[in-house]
Amino acid sequence: MNLSYLNDLPFQDKIKEAWREWKTHMSRYPDIVHWWNQYAKRMIKHLFTRKGTERNNYRIKMENLYYTAIYDVLQEPDQHTSKTLAMRRLKAKTIRLNSIHRQWLLVDTGEQDRIMSEETFFHHLLKTRKRQDRRLIKQIYEDNGTLQTSSMSTMKVFSTWFHAKFQPIQIDERSVSQLWNTNRLA
Repeated sequence: MNLSYLNDLPFQDKIKEAWREWKTHMSRYPDIVHWWNQYAKRMIKHLFTRKGTERNNYRIKMENLYYTAIYDVLQEPDQHTSKTLAMRRLKAKTIRLNSIHRQWLLVDTGEQDRIMSEETFFHHLLKTRKRQDRRLIKQIYEDNGTLQTSSMSTMKVFSTWFHAKFQPIQIDERSVSQLWNTNRLA
């Protein structure tokens, strides 16, 4: 299941609507566990699969559109500079389209990220994802008071802080001998 679909508001509405309809089928099963295992899981998987198929079809159509546009640009008897700019723009759009397609949302479902006795069902994955978002550091202030918001600058601030914290402490020989003599007398 690609959980990034949950960021899509129309898909969230579709899930809510389907959930209401699925709950009406509970009476056909002996208990909620059977309903969940035999019906609800299958329907959730079906809904996500259908959404993935729709998104994949849309991506293929967009990719074909971009390739057609690239072909048209190459066929035009235009100046070299305008062709180059158009090709770069279309190449960037194609790369962006493919990178979005390959981007999967990773959810921490390891033991350390679960609430006691929590199972990894659909609504628990949502809770875990929200918990993960709350723990994500999105901005940080440097020692000089500058606010850093990009992930690279945030990592650099942490790296600098840890480097300063764990660097060797400068000491002189006189201090060490004085400390040694004080401890011997005590």
